Amino acid sequence: MEVQLLRRAYTYVYMQELINLYNEGTQAKNIYRNYDIPKSTFYYWLDQYKVIKHSRSGKVCATAQDVYELKREQSNVKQENEILKKLDCALIATQKEKLAAIAKLDGQYPVRAICRAANQMVCI
Repeated sequence: MEVQLLRRAYTYVYMQELINLYNEGTQAKNIYRNYDIPKSTFYYWLDQYKVIKHSRSGKVCATAQDVYELKREQSNVKQENEILKKLDCALIATQKEKLAAIAKLDGQYPVRAICRAANQMVCI
């Protein structure tokens, strides 16, 4: 008989509460032991939601997760700009014209990125 371990899901609020406990001075060991959380999971949370402070003012600027999301968004925008430069039609073109232009870019970019750039809801 095999034993299957169930993966637990934690809410964002719950994670933040535990991270706040850590930031207020509670030892990490006490937190993950008392709340029965795997050590690796807790340290992953700390890494993802670590606060990044401004070097001069000391004010909180963002978390590591915020920086990751901004970089991902920036990458998407750059890719969309490249696609828009290569499309052979205007954004106000008919759907048929847009689809013909998209077909020319097939294989150069992910389809989802092309559709996002061309604002084609049909492609999704």
